[in-house]
Amino acid sequence: MSAPRTVTVHNLDHGPTTVPEPTRCRGHDDGAPQYPADVIHTGPPLSLATPSWRGPAKWLHAVVDAAPHSARERDMVVVELGGGSYRYSPEGLRELADDLTAQLHEVRAFADTLAAPRAAEVPDR
Repeated sequence: MSAPRTVTVHNLDHGPTTVPEPTRCRGHDDGAPQYPADVIHTGPPLSLATPSWRGPAKWLHAVVDAAPHSARERDMVVVELGGGSYRYSPEGLRELADDLTAQLHEVRAFADTLAAPRAAEVPDR
């Protein structure tokens, strides 16, 4: 087993502070955090895109943020969706996935309303 990873973060009130770093950490926000509670470990991203005639259209981007010294938020997933940025707990992210699944069923039903009249059309000869 390898030694635990650490990172030294320079914060404004305590200077260099060495903290444990999760293995999923891919970096830290730019700039010095003011307090140790402001240290955020950023994990790997998840980006979802849909094909379009202009190329892939990104519609969801998510990343795990871990704030191990924060009294309020510890591990959260930040999701960029519809031009906004939202924070979710693991349970909240599952609820979002359920909501998106239900809405995608609505998209499929909407497509079916277009397909029915087309199927009834008689092709030109």
